[in-house]
Amino acid sequence: HTWDGIQHELNCCGTEEYQDWSNVTFSSGSDVPDSCCLSDVVGCGMGVLSLPQSEAAMKIHTEGCLDIFSVKIKSNIGAVGGLGIGIGFLQLIGMIFALYLANTIKKEYETV
Repeated sequence: HTWDGIQHELNCCGTEEYQDWSNVTFSSGSDVPDSCCLSDVVGCGMGVLSLPQSEAAMKIHTEGCLDIFSVKIKSNIGAVGGLGIGIGFLQLIGMIFALYLANTIKKEYETV
């Protein structure tokens, strides 16, 4: 799952905090995904939502992923912007070549 990869790589849990997992059908109200855990142990997220935050912090990452992801994007804004501009430039070149090709085909068709 995509969320598991994000939570594991960013060392976070949920969107804003780990309690976000209490309102989803996956958790049955007391579980978080194992990707939230501090260690890679199967089933380590079971029952975490029923623990006090101090105890939960010993088993899982309690910080949400949104803030961490936002900081990563902001710190790499130059690369992200450059990539977007580069892709847009390639699209523009592709459109120019397509127009040139269409014009060439039209001229060839008219001469026949």
